[in-house]
Amino acid sequence: MNFNPTSDTQAERTYYLPGQREGDKKVPYGVEVSDYWGINDWQLGVSQTTQFTGQYTDQYQKTRDVQLDNAQLQFNNANFKLVQTDGNNSQQNNDQIESIAAFSLIPGDKPKTLVTYHKRGQYRHQQTDNKGNLTYDLPGYSIYQYRFGDPQTADYSIGLHVPQTTKRYQTHYQTTLKWHLTVAP
Repeated sequence: MNFNPTSDTQAERTYYLPGQREGDKKVPYGVEVSDYWGINDWQLGVSQTTQFTGQYTDQYQKTRDVQLDNAQLQFNNANFKLVQTDGNNSQQNNDQIESIAAFSLIPGDKPKTLVTYHKRGQYRHQQTDNKGNLTYDLPGYSIYQYRFGDPQTADYSIGLHVPQTTKRYQTHYQTTLKWHLTVAP
């Protein structure tokens, strides 16, 4: 993700990540989960490992590490949907799905849970190897997407908020997002 060149002016500002382009169409950023397992529960989460950091070379050619203090990634207009399925569409069988539409990340904090999915039906226990060739009552696979916006809101769904008090340097700042997919009993 690249938020494009930013200003070093000391002002409260949110920089937005432009949506991706596929031909002449805007496509929002997101993450895809492919569910091929006979497991009934899973969670999708994300964490930001560290604050935005960069290297700055001053007028005396001295290079030092700098940080974008108190900067915060903000995600809005998030939506979760089924995009492809083969076999039974378990979403039509009263599955329980919880997802959040907006959140911010705090660098170094525990993972933020974005989606909790509980499928209804009979599934293999995750500790067994299915040597008895059990069949499940909702076989098949499903592919889901958790996206930030739609073609109309993609340009304003992911923002980097930088407070007025944050010192800015003319450098390239970066951080790492870590995605967590947890299969839970």
